[in-house]
Amino acid sequence: YSRSLVQASALGATVTIVVGSGGSAGGAGSDGGDGGQSSFGSFAIAPGGSGGTSNMPSGTSLNTAQGIAGPSAGSGDFAMGGGASGSAIRLDGNSAMAGFGGTSFLGLGGLGRTTQGSGLGPRGFGAGAGGGLSTGSSVNGGGGGDGRVIIHLYG
Repeated sequence: YSRSLVQASALGATVTIVVGSGGSAGGAGSDGGDGGQSSFGSFAIAPGGSGGTSNMPSGTSLNTAQGIAGPSAGSGDFAMGGGASGSAIRLDGNSAMAGFGGTSFLGLGGLGRTTQGSGLGPRGFGAGAGGGLSTGSSVNGGGGGDGRVIIHLYG
């Protein structure tokens, strides 16, 4: 998340606005794609997060898999990084929980599944999807949420 107060006199004739796309869903057994950076010129820049990892090995015994760190803060008058994703746990061949998606200032990460199925998408903007959960057949992850650029004009 990034926010800046910019004087109108500091703006040029045009300012490039980029809305970062959400990271692509990972295929069965493959990592998800990274989210894109959002920006308002060089005044406010918010980096996208890393794609989720497919790091739980196959098996039926107790195991855990670490989530990933959220993105670092970008630049602007006020900037903060995003939230980390949740870890996954497998108790046995039929009981497990996938990791939840990372949060953003404007969105909530997708739910971590406890039943077989693809990763669940986030709510809002800029958050990550929850991981997919397989107890047999292969499943895909979920796609991350697109970024957002909000501009308020005064005067």
